[in-house]
Amino acid sequence: MNTLEHLKKYPIVAILRRLPQENCLKAVQALYEGGIRSVEITADSEDIVSTIGEIKMRYPSMKVGAGTVLSMDMAEQLLNCHVDFMLSPVVNKEVIQKVVLNDCIMIPGAFTPTEVLEAFEAGAQIIKVFPAHLLGSKFIKDISGPLPFIPCAPTGGIDSSNILEYLEAGAYCLGVSSAFPINGETIGDFEYQEIVKKALEITLIVTKFQEG
Repeated sequence: MNTLEHLKKYPIVAILRRLPQENCLKAVQALYEGGIRSVEITADSEDIVSTIGEIKMRYPSMKVGAGTVLSMDMAEQLLNCHVDFMLSPVVNKEVIQKVVLNDCIMIPGAFTPTEVLEAFEAGAQIIKVFPAHLLGSKFIKDISGPLPFIPCAPTGGIDSSNILEYLEAGAYCLGVSSAFPINGETIGDFEYQEIVKKALEITLIVTKFQEG
């Protein structure tokens, strides 16, 4: 299964931002136990290259992305560690083209229909609609009218209370961060089980939607 197919089948991309490596690996383990198979590690995280390599080794059925990729230098560094996809909060055509030419999925962030189309025409395979909470699920549905050929990944303010409405609006995949109780503090047994619980809750919503 290629990365695009994987993200369609496992559309919840759990976003892990600026975590110490130990906490990041614990969080991924809990997310995996809860059924999550797509994760994003932001580029400003500790030891991101080694962290991505460790996750890919431990969980071969997961797809691992790198987020907040803003520069060509960072894109090149992450391509060297064989990341499955990259994300950015903005449209940087140079970065998009660099990533795509190296057979990696690029998911840049866009806020307007013009930015969405520009990013897609630059080669991006999926467009991150960000910040989604300011636009709402209706924006995803509305933009699919004139631009039905562009896969969108709403990100920002997505949780178990609104995931279904975004899926019903036509979201290809979704970036999910604050819905998971993950922060920079130590992840003990209680925190670990809370992450598993929330992941199971979210993946159940997705499974029911996919089964119709």
